[in-house]
Amino acid sequence: MVSTVQESGPKVDSKARAEEVSTAEETVPVGTVVKLTKRGQVLFCVIQMTAGSGQASSTEQLLIEASSFESVGAYAAARATAQIGTVVEAVGTRCLSRSGVPSIMVSALRALPQDDPSADGVADASEEPVVLYDSGAYLATSKSPGMPMSVLSDKVGGLIPVCCLDQDASGVVVFARSEEAASLLWAQMGDSNYVSNEYVALVRGEPQREFWSVNASLTEVCEDKAQNRGVNKFPDAQVKRSAMTSFWLVKVLPTSRVSLIRCRIDVLGGMHQIRRHLQSSGHNVIGAVADFMAMAS
Repeated sequence: MVSTVQESGPKVDSKARAEEVSTAEETVPVGTVVKLTKRGQVLFCVIQMTAGSGQASSTEQLLIEASSFESVGAYAAARATAQIGTVVEAVGTRCLSRSGVPSIMVSALRALPQDDPSADGVADASEEPVVLYDSGAYLATSKSPGMPMSVLSDKVGGLIPVCCLDQDASGVVVFARSEEAASLLWAQMGDSNYVSNEYVALVRGEPQREFWSVNASLTEVCEDKAQNRGVNKFPDAQVKRSAMTSFWLVKVLPTSRVSLIRCRIDVLGGMHQIRRHLQSSGHNVIGAVADFMAMAS
């Protein structure tokens, strides 16, 4: 289910808006991604520029959409690069977003190395990913925690990422060797008959049932990396999306009152869906902000 945002006034193509403001491409100053918002197929990316001595910091809003890139692969790589906390450099054309916010329609985006990667938990750049599956069309490989998707993509020869993981997460990432193969797998991943999203989580407490399902709409949130949590993106409008998650009890550790839960997203509704649905069931994910707050109280 896709959330929609209604705006007043006639709809104007964002690329047409760009032409009204500027027709010359420019290189955007280097900045760190601090906020991401997805509306349909458009990714809104806010970057915080590094302030010079005695200068106030500033931000730029980047618009990342397929029509501005030379190929589907370049578009997919840009979306994979746009991760919160990543230092990026962009090339694009100045425009106004549909809401009238000065923005830059991006045509190229690349990640830049940080001065001290180890301080931010970034994986060793020399570490090579493990190939788990390789065929004529697809490559499945592992991603270490702390490794940006842009680094992993470079290590596999710039293939098209079909799925992405956050920089702090580890797991399996699938790449396609052609735009046709990527489009086919993207379509299948959107169909629950082909692909399901399953996870395991350690939670507080001992569930009294072997299986349960939570069908509860979620208010859309955006990432607050400084607080390691999601924050309400539209606190006044209370925009909600349908969401459903199924849970299975795998094991209980009675001495510590901790349980291992298998989780499956049946209807994707928003960021942090699993931990939010588990919290509504009375079981905080260990390590989540809500877990620490509950322990403190």
